[in-house]
Amino acid sequence: MQLFRQTCPHCQATLELPIEASGKRSLCPGCEREFVAERVGVSSVPHQDDRSIALERPLERVSIETLFADTMAIVSLRRRDLYLPAFVLCLGYFLLVVIPLSGLNVYAQTNLRSALIWLGIATPFFCGVNTYVIAILIYIANRTVNASSSEEPASNGTVLKSSFKPGWPLFRQVATFVLLATFIASVLVVATGLMFNQMAAATIQLMLLLFAFAFAVSIIAPVLIAMMLWPMLPLCDRPMPLLVRLRRTFRIAAHSLFNSFLISVAITFLLGIGLGLMGIGLIITAPIAALLLVVAQRRTEGESIRFLDEQ
Repeated sequence: MQLFRQTCPHCQATLELPIEASGKRSLCPGCEREFVAERVGVSSVPHQDDRSIALERPLERVSIETLFADTMAIVSLRRRDLYLPAFVLCLGYFLLVVIPLSGLNVYAQTNLRSALIWLGIATPFFCGVNTYVIAILIYIANRTVNASSSEEPASNGTVLKSSFKPGWPLFRQVATFVLLATFIASVLVVATGLMFNQMAAATIQLMLLLFAFAFAVSIIAPVLIAMMLWPMLPLCDRPMPLLVRLRRTFRIAAHSLFNSFLISVAITFLLGIGLGLMGIGLIITAPIAALLLVVAQRRTEGESIRFLDEQ
């Protein structure tokens, strides 16, 4: 089949379309938005594997100051598009996740066994809510950076109506990330708990060794994992297999380990402050964290940020 390449005008994803689709309306599988396919001055190319397409773009060196500055510039100019849906989203998160978990924490002080049972029953629900919240935040961040600086501001009702339908592909990819993160967190928690449990009957030398391993597992390991997996979230809006996404994630993260470290620390700091304020602080910090991830991924891969590039 003869194909040609075109960039989606909404999410900047590189698509391969059949020549017969030229001049017709096509649907981007990443953002699920329609556009008119145009084959202008581009020769047809043979079909390539998605893995080579995902990895062929050369990466760029971008300072961490540039990433933070671009993020805050978008926040200052498009704050209503970010914070209006984030207010509704995080308020729902507070009611559905933060309050029930706080109640389970209080209940565990008198009946730990029953609290753990209820936590196990409610875990799928909490994971589903987390998946939906993360998918919405990534969707809002991508929509904001893809917006044109010349567009007329939409009404509050229009912003809200268009913000809570991220699309099934994005939701499915984020669900994969949440399941992976939950599995890794469970392994780390169990490993740390087993180490501290063995300290009671250990000698002084073994206790110090177990404490060192517990510190590495509970503190250092999460930082290293966050450093290597942060690009996976902004890449969830791209239609690609999981293994290809992981390869691309590691490639972006390893391109600048210093930037990856600072980004992971910044995201942890923002979400920590938001959760530390009983979850209400997420209204302010969560959109900034999602936007920082999207901006960092796009700048590192040399992709266009339409809102800033048109300034």
